[in-house]
Amino acid sequence: MTSGALKRGLGATALLVALPVAKVLARERAPAPPTALANDNTVPAGARHGDTVEIRLVAQPALWRPEEDQTPPMAVEAFGEEGKLPTIPAPLIRVRGGTHLRVIVRNALDTATLIIHGLASRPQPRPDSLAVPAGASDTVSFDAGAPGTYMYWATTTKPPTLEDRAGPDAQLSGAFVVDDSAGSPPDRVFVITAGYQPPDPSDLKATPERIVFVLNGRSWPHTERLSFTVGDSVRWRIVNASAEPHPLHLHGFFFRVDHRGSDRVDSTIAPDARMMVVTQVVPIMGTAQFAWSPTRPGQWLFHCHLQAHISPDIMLPTATGFLRDVGPVTHALPGHSVHEMAGLVLGLTVRPRPGAPETPFVAARHIRLVLEPGLGRPHSGAPGVAVRISGAVAPPPRTTGVAGPPLVLVRNEPVEITVVNHLTSATTIHWHGIELGSYFDGVPFWSGSGQHLAPQIAAGDSFVVHFAPPRSGTFIYHAHTSDGEQVTRGLYGALIVLDPGARFDPSHDIPLVFAGRDVNPRWPPMLNGSSTPPPLELHAGERYRLRLVNILEDDSVALRLSAGSSLAQWRLLAKDGATLPPALTGSRAAALMIQVGETYDAELVPVRGQALRLTEGPQGEETLTLEMPVR
Repeated sequence: MTSGALKRGLGATALLVALPVAKVLARERAPAPPTALANDNTVPAGARHGDTVEIRLVAQPALWRPEEDQTPPMAVEAFGEEGKLPTIPAPLIRVRGGTHLRVIVRNALDTATLIIHGLASRPQPRPDSLAVPAGASDTVSFDAGAPGTYMYWATTTKPPTLEDRAGPDAQLSGAFVVDDSAGSPPDRVFVITAGYQPPDPSDLKATPERIVFVLNGRSWPHTERLSFTVGDSVRWRIVNASAEPHPLHLHGFFFRVDHRGSDRVDSTIAPDARMMVVTQVVPIMGTAQFAWSPTRPGQWLFHCHLQAHISPDIMLPTATGFLRDVGPVTHALPGHSVHEMAGLVLGLTVRPRPGAPETPFVAARHIRLVLEPGLGRPHSGAPGVAVRISGAVAPPPRTTGVAGPPLVLVRNEPVEITVVNHLTSATTIHWHGIELGSYFDGVPFWSGSGQHLAPQIAAGDSFVVHFAPPRSGTFIYHAHTSDGEQVTRGLYGALIVLDPGARFDPSHDIPLVFAGRDVNPRWPPMLNGSSTPPPLELHAGERYRLRLVNILEDDSVALRLSAGSSLAQWRLLAKDGATLPPALTGSRAAALMIQVGETYDAELVPVRGQALRLTEGPQGEETLTLEMPVR
C-alpha cells in the first residue's frame, strides 16, 4: 500500500540524477564517509565561554543506517560537531534565554554550496539564510531570543522549504531549543526526518526507491524505548523536519498540548485554551510541546497515524536483499509490532508504583463483537469485513462489507467485550482513545507487560477485553493488525461513550465516520461506509450532535458545512473524546480539517429555510457530498 503522500515523496527522488562515471570512480578511491550516529537529543552541542556558547558545525558526506546494522547504508549529508562523528538529526542547539550564541559552520561537502536557515534570534519575523560555499566556513553571532522549540535546517539543492527537500540533504536538520532563563523542567526532544533512497542502478533485482521516516535518526523497531513509572510527569518537544505532516497518536493516555510553533516562532497556548488529546498533528516545519502523565502500567505505543509513515512498505532492504516483512527476521520481538510496523513509532513501558494494589474487575455488561466476511467493496469488489454487535445499547442493524456499526457504551460502566474472529486471517482491535489496561490495548505481542503480552486473535478464535471507559465522548475501534488492509475492508467503527442515564438517539446523535478509499486513493472516501451517502434529514430548531471521525489510511478530511453560498455555524464540543476548554467552544463557521485518528464532536442547530450540505475536500474540488435538508 502506497499513499498519495508517499508517491509524492518518491516522485521527488526522481530529481536525483546519477553522477558521472568519472566522479563515481573517483569517490570509490576516496576514503569512505563516516557513519552518522543517531542523536537522542539529550546532550546540547557547543561549549560555554563566559556568557557565550560557541558551536562548531561541519556539514559533510556520511553513511546512515536508520535500521539494523546489516542494512546497506544510505548516502546522506549530515551535520556534526567539529572533531566528532556526524549525527542524525543534527546536533542539538539548546541554551537558556539571554544566552549569546556564536556558530561557526564549515562546509566539507565536495562541490555544493550549503544554504543554512534558522541560525538567528527567535522569534524570526522572516526567513533567513546563510550561504557557505564548498570548502569554506562562515560565522554567525546572535542572542538566543524568546524561549520555545524551534529548528535549524540546511540544503544543498536550494529548495525554499522543507516540503521540496527530498535528496541526500534531507538529514541536515536539528532542534533549536531556548529554555526559560531559570531553566526548564526535564523533557525529551524528538526530531522527525525522512530519508530518501533512490533505486540502485547496479541492482539487478531493481530494488525500488523508498522513503524511511525516523524519530531521532532511527526507524522502528530500532527507535529508543522509553520507560516511566505511574505518576511521572512527562514532557516532550516535537520538531517536524520532514516533508510531510504527522498526526501523532498516544495509546492509552491523553496528553496536553501546551505549545505550537514553527522553525521561527513558538506560541504558548493560554491555559484556558489547552486541549487534552490522543492525536495531534504536527505540520511540516512545525513544533509542539506535549505534557502527560501515565496512570496505568504496561507497554504502550506513540506513533504517527498515517499508514504510509508506519507501514512495512518503508522498511529498507537488508544486505541479503530481503525485507524484514518477507525475509529473515533478526529481532527479538515477534509478530505485528515488528513485521507490520516501521518508521515513526516509539515503544513505551510504564512501571507500576511499588505496592500499588490490583483492583478486581467485575463486568456490568457483556457484548460480543463478531467479525465476519462481508460483501464486496463498492469500487473494487474486494472482500470486506462485516462487524456485528450483540448486547450493545440500542444495537443498530447489521452492517456488511464497508463499515462497522457504532459501539455504544456508558461512562464508568465496566464492560466485557468478546471479539469473535470469523475471518480467514488473524486480527486485533485497538480501542482508540480509550483509557484501559495495557493488555487489552490491541497491539499484538506488545500490549501487556513482561511475558504477559496480548496475542493476535487467530481465525476462528476469540479474545476477551474488559474496561470501564472513564469519560464520555467519541472514540474509534479499529484493526491493529494489517491495519491498512483490514481497516479499508471495514474493520472500524465509532465508539460512543454516553453519560450515565443518557439515551442514544441515532436521529440526533449522529456518527459521521470517514474511512477507506477502497484501494484506489483517487476514489472518494467512504462516509459511514458509502461514497454516495443518502441525504440526512434534519429539523429546524432541534439540536444535533455530529460525531466526526477520520480513520482513513493517509488523508486528512477537509469538511465544509454550507448553508447556501455561505458556511453554516456550529459549536465544537470535544476533540478525541475530551471536552474542549470553554475558550474553544463558541459558535464558529462550520469548516474543519480532521487528521487521521482524530475525532470531533460538533453541535448543530439548523435554521428554518436553510439548505445544508456537508462536503469533503477543498472548495471547488469536493470528493464527497452529504445533503442535509432542513424540514
